[in-house]
Amino acid sequence: MSDTKNTSAQWNYCVIDEMRYHQDVGNYRTYGLLLNEGHGSVCLQDISVQRAFVERMAETFNRLQLAPVHLHDAVENLLP
Repeated sequence: MSDTKNTSAQWNYCVIDEMRYHQDVGNYRTYGLLLNEGHGSVCLQDISVQRAFVERMAETFNRLQLAPVHLHDAVENLLP
């Protein structure tokens, strides 16, 4: 796997994880994205329970330098 970090990048998407609870399935681990910008951050939680899927999103968004304004649409378009 290639290194997707770009030191001159304006936007840096990272995978985050957290434990959630749902009455039908109990506790489960879910993954989301954290966008670090120069002047703040944006967190999009509970995207998927598949870490590799969210990691591929982060790698793609970092490589393409996806603007934050497009984040929700891009994630929605990639969901199965």
